[in-house]
Amino acid sequence: MGLAQALLGFPKVLILDEPTVGLDPQQIIEIRTLIRDLARQHTVILSSHILSEVQEVCDHLLIIHHGKKVAAGTPEELERSLAPTPALAVSAAAPERVRDLLAPLPGLTGLTPLAAKEAGVCSFRLEAEEGADLREAVFRAFARSDLPLLELRRDAMTLEDIFLKLTSDDVPAPSKPAGPVDEPGTGEESA
Repeated sequence: MGLAQALLGFPKVLILDEPTVGLDPQQIIEIRTLIRDLARQHTVILSSHILSEVQEVCDHLLIIHHGKKVAAGTPEELERSLAPTPALAVSAAAPERVRDLLAPLPGLTGLTPLAAKEAGVCSFRLEAEEGADLREAVFRAFARSDLPLLELRRDAMTLEDIFLKLTSDDVPAPSKPAGPVDEPGTGEESA
């Protein structure tokens, strides 16, 4: 009802605060669709702590911590600013062989076991030096060893990961926020 009243005057900017709280799953889907439709004709600013909701409907983010802007940009820009080289997730059979196969890869900086999703299958998260792309090397190592590679995918940071990394009091925010940074009142941003 409040949204309908706000739209009567066809405002340039709509500010929505936690628009899906208390709604059932079908209503949430309808509100997401409505927000995307409204964004075609209005600047929509969405304030929410439900980060999965933000990820579904927003194309530009503004993250605030202790009342100060710590980052602004698209989710992809924020991820690149925090992790310039995306991690990979690898799943394979023969858990006893996989670690020995992956450990010597050039450019590999981190090899972390992940929780098993299936019996007899192991999964690892691989981190690489900045700019290194391990996908081809991983594929070739498995092929040379005649070991079936069950999954090889980019392990992208979730919006929750990005938010936690940027708002952790233990880790300083990036010195330069991702994306164009507008001072309040000088541009159109939605978060």
